Amino acid sequence: MSEIEKDREDLLSYLQQRAASFRAHARKNDTAATFLYLVAIVGSLAATLCAAFGDLPRWAVALITAVPGTALLASSVFAFDKKCRWHRKRKLKYDAFAMRIKYEGTSAAVISKELREFEEKLDSDYPRFGTPGGMKKEDI
Repeated sequence: MSEIEKDREDLLSYLQQRAASFRAHARKNDTAATFLYLVAIVGSLAATLCAAFGDLPRWAVALITAVPGTALLASSVFAFDKKCRWHRKRKLKYDAFAMRIKYEGTSAAVISKELREFEEKLDSDYPRFGTPGGMKKEDI
């Protein structure tokens, strides 16, 4: 195997490993976002039923009533859905790079250059934390 073929194989392996990692991170963030939305829905239903039919102490009703808002606020601040989309975008791009190496015969040097440019652009777009409620970052 020539040095060029070895470089292509090494890069292909790297791309496939990173794509699998991004897929796992996307699923983790998607699961967290879905869980928080479900908590908000169930909490809202429980709060409504407790207020309408419950014989619970006021502090318990207040606690149950706070669950949906807290779950939605956590989802908004931690930006799980945005992080999921960010990781999926990376996964898809890494898959595309891998396919170009494997099926189109693109050189490792070309893919490496494009990969660096892609990473530089996308790293600056990572959704660290969201903003509470409907506020925009410019308003803070």
